[in-house]
Amino acid sequence: MFAQLEGLGLKDKPCQMVLSKYQEMNTIELKVNENNKEFILSGSLGEMLQNRRANFYFRNYLQGRLIHADQFALPFVEKEDILLKIRNALTKYGINIRNLVLIKEVSIQIFSETRRLSETMLNELLKHDNLGDADEISFVLFQALTPVRKQFLKDVRKFCASQLFSISPSFDGIVRLLAFANIIEADDRTVVIKTKKFDPAENRGRNEYFRSIHFFNCLFERLKELDCIGDLFNENNLRFSHTTNQYYVKSHLISFKFFTIRNLLLKLAFLERDATIPDHLLKATHFTRFFEDTIISGIKTTPNLLAFDIDELTKTLEQKAEFGGTGELFALSYEQKRLKGHARMNQVKRISDDHVSAGYDISSFDNLDSFINDRFIEVKTYSNEIVFYWSKQEVAVAKDLRNKYWLYLVDGSRITSSDYVPKMIQDPYRKIFENEQWKKETEKWKIFIDD
Repeated sequence: MFAQLEGLGLKDKPCQMVLSKYQEMNTIELKVNENNKEFILSGSLGEMLQNRRANFYFRNYLQGRLIHADQFALPFVEKEDILLKIRNALTKYGINIRNLVLIKEVSIQIFSETRRLSETMLNELLKHDNLGDADEISFVLFQALTPVRKQFLKDVRKFCASQLFSISPSFDGIVRLLAFANIIEADDRTVVIKTKKFDPAENRGRNEYFRSIHFFNCLFERLKELDCIGDLFNENNLRFSHTTNQYYVKSHLISFKFFTIRNLLLKLAFLERDATIPDHLLKATHFTRFFEDTIISGIKTTPNLLAFDIDELTKTLEQKAEFGGTGELFALSYEQKRLKGHARMNQVKRISDDHVSAGYDISSFDNLDSFINDRFIEVKTYSNEIVFYWSKQEVAVAKDLRNKYWLYLVDGSRITSSDYVPKMIQDPYRKIFENEQWKKETEKWKIFIDD
């Protein structure tokens, strides 16, 4: 049994592709449901799904679900890679799909179209100065809209204005917001709740809804898809206060384009202004777990690990063997003492054993208010006089990280002293290579012929 891609018509129907199975009375179609983010397999699937292993694979491994007797939905779990899994599964159970490369190209185009649509929706959303407040948004969701049934937008607008006078200036923004968050589906004429995303009966009532994470999860999920969370929260504007044990963001460092979203998060009490420092926006305490799982976990905390050559690796291992790692262990202990009381002390760690090519030995924090790793330490242990080897890899990382990169020069003969403090150099690339006090010698040269 063979299947062949045909009749794409992407200009007119960018989210549909058809796989025809050449067998009498049997046709398998592979379509895309953009709204639900699912591939839909339809056709003669009954016999195949009666196979216990096939049924388990499609339902459990591919996370699919049977819609009708001849329709099966598969989510976009891994973008175009899901198509390879579908192909492999169908082949395994008796259907061979040709033209996989073309199928993947179509899939990529589908996701590009979906992303462009999401970007357009976001840009339209950000044009609105007023996206409503908790009372207005929850009124639309819990009282104005009816689950399942489509409603005319003009009727919903009229009802909202008659029941809640303050909602008129923000109504359009609220509709854009809920559509972007994938909670409703709306066009110029109609609107309907997506019950798979939001069911009023399963969510807290109108007065309690925004104390749950549901709405914020929907909103940040869409922002994450577009790589936009960093415009709101990033390593430059986020801090952690060890005195209040709370995260806060410096308001003026949020991208100006996203001030509308910032203001929305303030109105919904996801953020609140610090009473003493108005520019500091505190994260509501009951959202701490969600904030850490959704925002903090997505912020890059360590630099990319660069490639290394065998000579540098060998030298690194030889140096570790020679000094036994005592200098690194001392530096790690010193950092733990320096940062005593830090809320994320478990993130002060020695990484050199696992990543010998990282270009530094310890990832740490610059101060007690840092909540992501922003001090990367290369430890050099010496005895008598300060002499150390600085590899090409380490220099490259130091040049890239600048003020976040530190050299800790540890005198191996003094580390047992309780009051010993190592020599610490911040931004050593600048301070060493641009300072004549430091003498640099080339130990070996790389020789090659340039043809």
